[in-house]
Amino acid sequence: MMPAHAETVSVTQTEWNDVVSAFPSYNFEQSAAYTEAMAKSIGGRAAYLVVKTPDACLGGASVRIKTLPGCGRGIAYITGGILISDTPDLPFLDRHKYVLERLATYLKAQKHTTIVREPIPSGLVQEVAQNYGDAGFQPTQYARTYRTILLDIAQDPDAIRTGFAAKWRRDLNTSLKSDLQLETGSSPAFQDRFMQVYETMVDTKELDLALGPEKFFDLPAQALGLQILIATKDGKDAAVHLLSCLGDTAVYLFGASNEIGRATKAGYWIQWQAILAAQDQGCRWYDLGGVDPDTNPGGFRFKSRMGGADVRAHGPFCLPSSGVLNPIVAAGLWWKHRKKTS
Repeated sequence: MMPAHAETVSVTQTEWNDVVSAFPSYNFEQSAAYTEAMAKSIGGRAAYLVVKTPDACLGGASVRIKTLPGCGRGIAYITGGILISDTPDLPFLDRHKYVLERLATYLKAQKHTTIVREPIPSGLVQEVAQNYGDAGFQPTQYARTYRTILLDIAQDPDAIRTGFAAKWRRDLNTSLKSDLQLETGSSPAFQDRFMQVYETMVDTKELDLALGPEKFFDLPAQALGLQILIATKDGKDAAVHLLSCLGDTAVYLFGASNEIGRATKAGYWIQWQAILAAQDQGCRWYDLGGVDPDTNPGGFRFKSRMGGADVRAHGPFCLPSSGVLNPIVAAGLWWKHRKKTS
């Protein structure tokens, strides 16, 4: 039975940092460092909400709030989903519904239109959507749907490799014979090496990215669980990989390889090293960082051949504001800034 007397409170950034690591679904998007940076990029502010009883923290969310001038009302955007406590004697869906309803009530009282994109699902898709419907949310196109390949890494490494497509596995086997070496770190020197390889790839492919790795490097690496992996061949950098490990899921953020890397199939090798690193840190899932077969078919082929599940995040869902702020105005405000918040 859920407690009868829980309250939703706004806490400080320090207080938020003290509680979030206990949530299994904690991810870099819910970190204070990332939330503050993304809120600043749209001229908004960050807020940290916790649903708690006198004895326990039941859940919460970090929120980016962008208001219309002069009225204090606007959009409250929760990316990475709401965080739910791990309480074995209470079913997850009951805990999720309870926390969601209290967060929604709190934000609606402030006249904000609330948009939520949940984390990638490992199940209960319809049931979670029903919780949003019961709380007054509706599916929305005001924010992007997140689609990715999710790999179950709570298996023996041999079992994971067996799940790779035949061509992917052959290329990995080639890379394993290429005498590549691994270096890991997060220092400015590692960041510089990462960007040298990455920028070469961007120039070659003529990519135009709204959110690049340099944005992450401006933030505290530990707060986002960031690790830079670099594959070298004969002392020269061949491929780079930026990984975030928080909660039960590791997320592949950015990666690139150069001519040396392409010749040695280092892109396959470093993905494998990232999986092993995530396993070592106790992660249950490996999120391959999003896919879009229309705009990046090559990236989709590479990731989809790794044997994971092709999944979409729950939502996004929208709870319209009440009062003077029309939901259509709020939607337009979000669309104006959505590219900056990725």
